Amino acid sequence: MKKLTRRDAIGTIGRAAGSAAVLGTLPLGAALMRGRPLQVGEAVRVTETTGSLQIENGRVRARFTKGETGIRQEYFAHDPQGSWMIIASSFTPPEPRPANAAPLYSGQGDAQAYRILACGVLESLQVDKSSTSAKIVLSGAADETRVRQIVSLDPGQNYFHVKVEVSLPGTPPKIEYLLNAFVFEGGSKPDFTHVPAMKRADDDVIGDRIFNSPAALIQQEELLAALVPDLDLLNAEVVYAKGARPVDGPRGFRVPEDPSKMSFPAILDLDLQSGITEKPVFAFGFADYITEQHVYWRHENHSGAMRRELSSNRLRYGFDLLLRADAARFRGYQAVSRHLWERYGSKYIRQPRPRAMPLAEYAKVCFPAAFEYKGDIAADTKRYADELPYDPEKSGPLPTWLEFELDGQPVGGIRGTPAQWYYDIQYTAWWNNARDAVGMYWWGQHLDDPTLVAKARRMVNLALTAPQNHGIFPSLYRFNEKRWRGCYWKFSADYNTHWKFSDRWQPGAAPKFWDFNSDSYQTAAASLTGAHLLRYRRLCEDDTRIVPYLVRYGDFLLEHMQPDGSVPAWFTPDLQPAPALRFNSEGGVHLWFLVELYGATQDKRYLEAAGRMAGFISRETLPQQRWYDFETFYSCASKPENVFDPRTGQYPQCTASMMWAVHGLSALAKVTGDPAHLQAAEAVADYSIFYQASWQPHFVITAYAFGGFRSQNSDAEWLDMRSSTFAESLAALAELTHRQDLYERAAAAMRSAFAAISHPRHTENGIFRFPRYPVGIEPENIDHEGLPQDPLRSGFDWGEGGALAGAADLLRSLGGVFVDGEHGVAIGVDGVAVKNCKIEGRTIRLDLENQLAALPFPYDQPYQVELRVVGLADGTYELAINGGPVRRATSAELLHLPIQIAPHLV
Repeated sequence: MKKLTRRDAIGTIGRAAGSAAVLGTLPLGAALMRGRPLQVGEAVRVTETTGSLQIENGRVRARFTKGETGIRQEYFAHDPQGSWMIIASSFTPPEPRPANAAPLYSGQGDAQAYRILACGVLESLQVDKSSTSAKIVLSGAADETRVRQIVSLDPGQNYFHVKVEVSLPGTPPKIEYLLNAFVFEGGSKPDFTHVPAMKRADDDVIGDRIFNSPAALIQQEELLAALVPDLDLLNAEVVYAKGARPVDGPRGFRVPEDPSKMSFPAILDLDLQSGITEKPVFAFGFADYITEQHVYWRHENHSGAMRRELSSNRLRYGFDLLLRADAARFRGYQAVSRHLWERYGSKYIRQPRPRAMPLAEYAKVCFPAAFEYKGDIAADTKRYADELPYDPEKSGPLPTWLEFELDGQPVGGIRGTPAQWYYDIQYTAWWNNARDAVGMYWWGQHLDDPTLVAKARRMVNLALTAPQNHGIFPSLYRFNEKRWRGCYWKFSADYNTHWKFSDRWQPGAAPKFWDFNSDSYQTAAASLTGAHLLRYRRLCEDDTRIVPYLVRYGDFLLEHMQPDGSVPAWFTPDLQPAPALRFNSEGGVHLWFLVELYGATQDKRYLEAAGRMAGFISRETLPQQRWYDFETFYSCASKPENVFDPRTGQYPQCTASMMWAVHGLSALAKVTGDPAHLQAAEAVADYSIFYQASWQPHFVITAYAFGGFRSQNSDAEWLDMRSSTFAESLAALAELTHRQDLYERAAAAMRSAFAAISHPRHTENGIFRFPRYPVGIEPENIDHEGLPQDPLRSGFDWGEGGALAGAADLLRSLGGVFVDGEHGVAIGVDGVAVKNCKIEGRTIRLDLENQLAALPFPYDQPYQVELRVVGLADGTYELAINGGPVRRATSAELLHLPIQIAPHLV
């Protein structure tokens, strides 16, 4: 079996991926001599010629040239052949504007006075000689509006940092928008694009409400331009706007907002068919928008419609402009992804929130609360059942945990919460009792609680009673009917997958696809259940029934896998593929299951089939990021399967299939040692960051959202409970790649899964300020419809139960503090941050910070975590923590060493 090649660690202990550039200095008062380069740390050069300035560092270059219509900005990257390739330039629309111009850039009469394209205002330029790095200052004025743009470049960077400062006239000042716009010079038909959402209409923009990790990215062959907003400035330079952030139609579950504190929003824009130029146009700045259902953001462009009165005459924003002439085709985004985490996520991971207590304390609170939860509080009576009959002689609310006997054996499970799924014990592609069983078993052992272990066994027992049809099995046990049901979807033979997708939101326009009594089989649900049952056998206890049961399902997959390596999403009761989602990207969950099955059986048929599935993902999904799974089209953000957004060049995407692909490809790479599978897993993980919050925005007031995931590019929630599952996938990949940023992202995702749990410590520490559920209970996400909301709970697994399952997985594999001495990475998992780690010979010096003690209302009790140090040579070591007494421990003991975290450890 081939061994994975050892890879150099990216970053150092306590840092995110990538290495910081060594900054040069621009001497104070240095003269800029015409025609002669000004050296900055022998790396950055600024050159002046007649009418222009140029700045470069050997990797990127910018040229600013005065002309009749202002200053033209051109941005270049150095290619491997030694040439400078122009990548992007400033965009100034022609006058008069073309009649078919995109609304954002069209002529609007007197409204133009309030529509500022900053690049068209700039007239003068100079070098900032007061700075310690090279900066070019562009400035200008339009009427009484003054604009200043500072372009900075440091040695070793492949990006420019641009800061824009605008002074507006009037009391109060009024504006419709302020944007920096560019055109991509690398080609009019790019190979690859990305922005945080699709557009449905010409007047849509990309609102900051989905700035999880925002970027506008365009790539043509090896040429790449990416605009990444300065998230620190967005939080530091908040300006309020009267009437900002309007919402289209009524919305429920809202949390209180101060109408005088509505910030003037930021937007991104990408338009491949602007009607004003054949080149792709991308922009960033300030503009208001109307929130439409889920994730569409409309900027009304008719005269003065969205003009806003501001609280300040000063507006400031910034962005990084990343440029490459040597980007790997379809993979240039990976450098952008890592840049985002290094700039923002690596700082936020060191903040104490969202945790308020050790993970074990959450388990002690959440498990009992969840098991007794009845699924109803006053605010939910319209959706949740209060007195649904479940017994001919008895009525009343059911607890969430149900246990009973079936065919003479003890079984049980966690039922759904919403009324339509009130009786269902679910083994689905969303909520899955088999996953919960793996986590619950670990917590039962960790807390010495045999009742949790017993519940885990009951959940496995119930799963294995699902009747098989040539191997495949249903995903729902209906408690009140004492029978199994197929899934939640059913499609008729003439199902029309090409129904019209309106450019305005039309609830109910989609044909019927929900069927809560469906007799169809969902393959993603079966494979996910199978993968977790095999994990239960491998990690918890060897139940001899599991492998024979799942061999039959594995053989079903092999029999029904398509020649291209894909598997149909649904099968009818007579095992015919359903008409919907025949092309899908759910293969990650299938290959994950097959790799687990291979591990249990050593049957190479399963490994070969997994390899074919991996080929489909790499060949058909990754190049254009076509993440098609059941949730992409057949959930609350329904859309036809033929949807493509020509304005942004994007397909629909859902992160469920992404997280399965990361886990499946990582598992396959670990077993086969094939670097292609590992590279594919990294490519998926790096793309997924665009859906993970790498910061805490000022406008997300419902809960502390850093680290959490969003579901798709046509949904708007923050802190979605898939985050805990993503944590497991990212951690599995991090252990193979030894990348510090992936360890950090996994820990951040896991922690975020606890953020919205109702608990007094969360309220007083500003983690979750508007709880609506009993203590220990959690909703599925926050801000689901693009505004501050505390929405509904869908169940235990995509709530506190899933959070605890994800925490169990990371604690099992990484402990509470993880150090890899061989690869130079470290991460605190359970309330602790690793500030520094030095391993010199047989001496280990470890500096830790108790982040729980740094909260506004600190956790003031000592607690124990497990220190796990891997990658050491055999022998005895001396360990000193925070300069304290030296403790001797063997390399074997350091794999599982309990340490005490004191309240004063800060």
